[in-house]
Amino acid sequence: MEITIAVADDSNIYRKVLAKELSSFKGIKIKFETSEGLDLLSKLKTYKVDLIILDFKMPNMDCIQVLKEIRKIDCSTKILVLTQFEDKNEIINLFLAKANGYILKDSNSEEIYTAIKSCIENNYYYNSIVFSVMLEKLFVLKDFIFTSVDSNIRFTDNEIMTIKLICEEKTSEEIAKELNMSKFNVDKIRSHIHNKTQTKTNIGLFKFALINYIITL
Repeated sequence: MEITIAVADDSNIYRKVLAKELSSFKGIKIKFETSEGLDLLSKLKTYKVDLIILDFKMPNMDCIQVLKEIRKIDCSTKILVLTQFEDKNEIINLFLAKANGYILKDSNSEEIYTAIKSCIENNYYYNSIVFSVMLEKLFVLKDFIFTSVDSNIRFTDNEIMTIKLICEEKTSEEIAKELNMSKFNVDKIRSHIHNKTQTKTNIGLFKFALINYIITL
């Protein structure tokens, strides 16, 4: 499957090197490059891409403004933000603006490629830095990111145990071993859980489990 990408970064050297390196990976096609936010928004009216690599520091419009404008018209395109620093408030603001991932600019092309694949296949790329910040700030964020829960939702004992183990970052294989069942059955239970909770990712499930007291910090 071909992944089409737009690269938005105000450093011409970094942008062109990154585009060239990513183009060397099978299935990656750089659709266009740009150096600033307004031009990115303009080009997106003409070019449809699967993923945007967006520098946090952009001229004319900052990254958060660009994100919000994109999300007004397109919720399907994945957005991976590049930054030079690990800033907690920055991570939270990007999360609230519906970025799909966050990665440091000094990451090598293999790491950025992994982040791209994760955004496309899993809808997100949250490394250990982002995950720890989310845990720390979760109660501050909950008024913004949680919706009301249907009180009629009921879980089996196996579903509750599976939710808890998923939130401990256990794989399906590890859950199967712990619950003494096949990986096939674990995957079925995981699918049922995501359908019941209307979540798509483990991060979404973690938030659901926390706000509904299935797990505690």
